[in-house]
Amino acid sequence: MTEQGYGRNKLIALVSNSAWAVYNFRLDIIRYLYSQGYRILVVAPDDDYSPLLAAEGCTYVPVDFNNRSENPLRDLKLYYRLQAIYRRYRPDFIFHYVIKPNIYGTLAAAACSIQSVAVVTGLGYSFARKNWLYRTVRMLYKRALRRASEVWFLNNDDATRFANEGIVRVEKMKVLPGEGLNTEHFQPVEKLSAPNKRPFRFIMSTRLLRSKGISTYAAAAGILKKKQYSVELELIGFF
Repeated sequence: MTEQGYGRNKLIALVSNSAWAVYNFRLDIIRYLYSQGYRILVVAPDDDYSPLLAAEGCTYVPVDFNNRSENPLRDLKLYYRLQAIYRRYRPDFIFHYVIKPNIYGTLAAAACSIQSVAVVTGLGYSFARKNWLYRTVRMLYKRALRRASEVWFLNNDDATRFANEGIVRVEKMKVLPGEGLNTEHFQPVEKLSAPNKRPFRFIMSTRLLRSKGISTYAAAAGILKKKQYSVELELIGFF
């Protein structure tokens, strides 16, 4: 069998909380899988990047869910919606990304007897403090990840915490050194000559959450301003 025909007629599903994330972070993986003969199913909320994924040849199925919702009825609806999608398309393997696909998608895949990997890209705000939300998410994660074939982490700290808290067995865990970067697409532009006395500019790009260090960045800005440094500080991110 040729290398290109290895995955012929096999369907790989990628399930995430946004088409934007799939397109920007996993497009090279999709193209590689295509080169090996696989077909690709993307399940994610509809956004401006959905047509771009379809243009790449993916079968795109929209699923409506709010990653910050704490409504159990909506989460149950997500579970049954994913289960219905998996039963209809019967993917040979599924990759789940971020918390709700990791939990409800893994459970739905297990109910359909489909192997899956849960990719923990970060712990999120639910692990920021040990309250009722943390305890609920920890319990759901522990139950769901028992049904995953493997659990992949992007840093050792998250993997260590899941192991220490007994959320997942160590033998199921793998730590990736990041998800990779397309160095042909993300290239530094030629450095421009700055005008004289141009303020030094800082840019912080992140989701606007306290756990991401927003308040620390603001405090640092205040210190620099009080010391009368010639600086500009910008903040870029989603509310």
